Amino acid sequence: MISFVEQETRNPTLDTVLRICAAMDLDFEAVLKRAKRAEHK
Repeated sequence: MISFVEQETRNPTLDTVLRICAAMDLDFEAVLKRAKRAEHK
């Protein structure tokens, strides 16, 4: 799934994003903020 997300071929559900964050020990809020910044570029 991570590969599909990286390639922008799939849009993960919130549950999937939360599971990816947990598996990679990432802070969900930080991921969300980064995604918002990337969207505005």
